[in-house]
Amino acid sequence: MAGSIRHLFLLLALLAVTAALPAAAQTTTDTADDYLREAQRHLRLGEPKAALDILAANATGIDSHAERVARHDIACRAWLEHGYAQHAQHHCVRSIEMASGRARWRAFNNLGVAEYRMGDVPAARAAFEQAAVLSGVVSTPHRNLQMLDAQAVPDGSVPDVANALVVR
Repeated sequence: MAGSIRHLFLLLALLAVTAALPAAAQTTTDTADDYLREAQRHLRLGEPKAALDILAANATGIDSHAERVARHDIACRAWLEHGYAQHAQHHCVRSIEMASGRARWRAFNNLGVAEYRMGDVPAARAAFEQAAVLSGVVSTPHRNLQMLDAQAVPDGSVPDVANALVVR
């Protein structure tokens, strides 16, 4: 009888722990979604430094693949808007490596902007072309390619359209 009661208590303890796990996981997801949404809001408001600060403050405890991809995507855009193409390039490449399928078009587009701002027009064109293929009907990478074509100069110099290229 004592063994049965002990087994019953162990079973109840296991059930209590198991029941608490999804709630804890949901709280983590909500928190991740909240800070990522807040960082994106700062980007929309034209505050890339604030977006980067939010990412830095929430750097510990990253546990989901989707969260990592979103962090790299946001960091890529924030560094571009903050004027640091080389930092942006790193995060764009990481986002491309981690994301899958069509979702990568935005990272390829932003990589194209970063490459262009660093003076590598062929790499920018290749990134925009890949973004255009993945994006389907989304016009941003197509517009960026048209801008490169319209600004092409015979002597091969880099035209000053770096800030006109569209970041997504």
